Amino acid sequence: MSHTVALEIKVQEGKIDEFLAFFVPALDDTRAREGCELIECFVDAADDHTVFVWEKWDNEANQQAYLAWRGETGFIDKLGPFLAGAPSFTTYLAKG
Repeated sequence: MSHTVALEIKVQEGKIDEFLAFFVPALDDTRAREGCELIECFVDAADDHTVFVWEKWDNEANQQAYLAWRGETGFIDKLGPFLAGAPSFTTYLAKG
């Protein structure tokens, strides 16, 4: 079953360019992970310190394995200095 995740990231004032320079190239690694069908990154037009990431996975297990891998590589820890708060995750399950 398709597994879709929306991620909202609040970036500290003055750090958006540095954050995007770090984060956006890493999306290619995500796209190469097993089960990743789509990942897109957007910056809020009304608030340029809010980043929205839309992920679509073939199943939850592959998405969870991906998150574990990101944790193991230290990538998630490296996000910390950019964040203005805890990221917000919302999961959507396909029903039709």
